[in-house]
Amino acid sequence: MRRLPLLARALRALSALSALGALGALGAAPAGATPALSALGALDQLLPWEGEALGEAPSVAASHPAGLSWTRARSSFSLTFVRQELSLRYLERPASADVPASVYDARAWRPGALPGPLPRKPAPTAALPARALSADGLQQALLGVGLQGAPLDGALRVGVYALLPLHRFELQSPAFVDERAQHFGNSLKFERWGDALEGLSATAALAYALTPALSVGAGVSMSTSAVASSDVFMPSAGVDAPALISPRVEVSTALSAFGSVEGRRRLLGGEGSLYASAHAPESSEVRGEGAARIWGYPYPEGQDSIPQSFANIYRMLPLRARAGAAWRAGGADAERWGLTASAGWARWSRYLNRAGEAAGWSDQWDASAGAWRRGERLDLGLDARYRPSPAPEQVGRASYVDPSQLAVAAGLSWRLRPGVTFVAQAQGHRLLPREDRKDPRAADPVVDELPAAVDPQGAPLAASEGLQTNNPGYPGYRSEGWVWVGTIGVRLEASAGAP
Repeated sequence: MRRLPLLARALRALSALSALGALGALGAAPAGATPALSALGALDQLLPWEGEALGEAPSVAASHPAGLSWTRARSSFSLTFVRQELSLRYLERPASADVPASVYDARAWRPGALPGPLPRKPAPTAALPARALSADGLQQALLGVGLQGAPLDGALRVGVYALLPLHRFELQSPAFVDERAQHFGNSLKFERWGDALEGLSATAALAYALTPALSVGAGVSMSTSAVASSDVFMPSAGVDAPALISPRVEVSTALSAFGSVEGRRRLLGGEGSLYASAHAPESSEVRGEGAARIWGYPYPEGQDSIPQSFANIYRMLPLRARAGAAWRAGGADAERWGLTASAGWARWSRYLNRAGEAAGWSDQWDASAGAWRRGERLDLGLDARYRPSPAPEQVGRASYVDPSQLAVAAGLSWRLRPGVTFVAQAQGHRLLPREDRKDPRAADPVVDELPAAVDPQGAPLAASEGLQTNNPGYPGYRSEGWVWVGTIGVRLEASAGAP
């Protein structure tokens, strides 16, 4: 009968795994929130991060819907490839920090070493895989599809834009950022890159021109929440007994709102504009619930199954706001060139990690600026952005990998014939080198996962003295990288005489 508690624990894991397996059905989900639009920007026009000011393509509907009021009806189709060259180098661990097999096997602690049960369950360090960088989602292929409508009722416009993944529709990869990671690959990953760019982005927006010089807009982005329920029935406590597993997956659509405003007027022989936008938080949430039942198992009173649950948050984007200004030489009707700059703020202090836990980040500002020039058939644009990391120095148990980012982009649009424009864009993102080192004086320092142990005779084990941890971020790590983005596409526009 001593095997039954062990079997029950194994069945907990089995039931959780079956719930996770049921989540494979999420590939048919209608949408998933993704930071790709925030990180890569407008992929169908000259300026990716200052596209709010330019507003020449349907992607403006996803970032600044008020800008739809000054554009002609058009559609866009683009193909984007993303290659991420990320580097994570762990600092050398002191051998004294390893969890020795002798201490792991002792399973007996010096009196007073533990106030209660062992709070953490480490493995022998020698049994763990080597620390590395999680290689999930380092390349993406995306199809961009957008549509801007002609004015409705004289002043109302509609725009939709979506980024459709071509390589893999959905990837939800859970991760821990502390010593729990040792049981799930023993590796860290970049928090806002890698597989954070996976998934579908879909937005729809409306713009209304209050006056010829003032427009407001609002829209929604689509995300999903999912619940996987999985019941496991074991007709026998025997190891070889077949299990009956009944998974159920429910996917719900969630909408996240955003809005913007823009005003324009003649200024210094050209046209100036001021604009502002705000986006509500969005994320993709997955919850799992399950119950394991064993025929004839002695459950505690009032219980007829072994329950378990989990909750994960993926690709969260917090509340964001942005404001900027632009100037067009010659005005919108005879535009020759233009300049634009903007600043954005994000409430990263409310960011939740993949385990649904507060990350302890700080709110941050970012800045971008761009310029463009119009030609008879060829238009050129140059854009730049600086996005600092909201993650403070990782001196404690948590190990978020998130360097600051400096990015530049070049774009061109070439009018092949009236109504048909070829668009190309290239981006380079430099993830600036960063080093994080653990500090024993941190508010939540790396902990000793195996406190002082004793041998079967009760004598202290010398090997158990000092800090022993499998936290993969200990004693520190260096991170940096490059992200390359290339886009080609076509824009189909209404004729010059159309509204």
